[in-house]
Amino acid sequence: MLARANESFPPPIKTERATGPLKLPRDIVVYLRQHVIKEFFRRAAPRPEEMRCFESGIASKEALVVMHATTYANAICWAAGEFADLLVQALIARRKESDISKTARTAVWQEALKFADELAGEGVWSSWVMKGHFPAGGYLEPVWTDQDRQTFYERVRLSRSEWLSEADRRINVRLILGGARPRIKRVEQRRREIAKLMYESPKCSDHDLCVRIDALNEAALGRQNEIPCPVPDFLKKLKLRLWADAFSGNRAETTQKMHEYLSKIRKEFRLS
Repeated sequence: MLARANESFPPPIKTERATGPLKLPRDIVVYLRQHVIKEFFRRAAPRPEEMRCFESGIASKEALVVMHATTYANAICWAAGEFADLLVQALIARRKESDISKTARTAVWQEALKFADELAGEGVWSSWVMKGHFPAGGYLEPVWTDQDRQTFYERVRLSRSEWLSEADRRINVRLILGGARPRIKRVEQRRREIAKLMYESPKCSDHDLCVRIDALNEAALGRQNEIPCPVPDFLKKLKLRLWADAFSGNRAETTQKMHEYLSKIRKEFRLS
């Protein structure tokens, strides 16, 4: 279990032995988690302006719950990225290489997202926030009802996909700083984005996964950004614009190609 960062916070969080392709000693992983969690709880504390809004009557308790959920989720996002960054630094230092394998990247995703999910868990938040363990200002939360807590957790977990994206972004930055050549091939980016979706939803069917890929592309277009996952060549040849089109109509051969394409990505990133 993680030791307390200091006398008043944070509460201990259970950690497990690091296994798989990371191959980092458990004490190193525990130390890195402790290092991140100290700063996390400082970032997760309600901001003074949030409390002033509530105390002055400008914001209701419900608004304060939403504001604090946003602050807490942003702190988790930072923690996931920071932990991923530190893990990559440890891997590079021990292996004396400037890059890591796809398998190792997947393992870092796993550790970072598991860490983020623990921070978003009810036990961590309630044992810290509900007891008034704020590192600055000594604020005490108003009494939160069960509905307030439910709203808080729902709001926090809405940001879960951002935590993995932040972890992957920090991995890329660390590798570039460490001397690895930035991967410029769009096909590489596409496969990695799909692998992240697979990791986030391991029980998702191939059809539902394609629907999620299309939604990711549409969101990028809405922000006037380049789409992260262009359709593969076998769909372009059929003049199909959407990934989910592989499952529409009488396209048994195209559907099979899509199953095979996604299966290769799962094997490549050790997700199957």
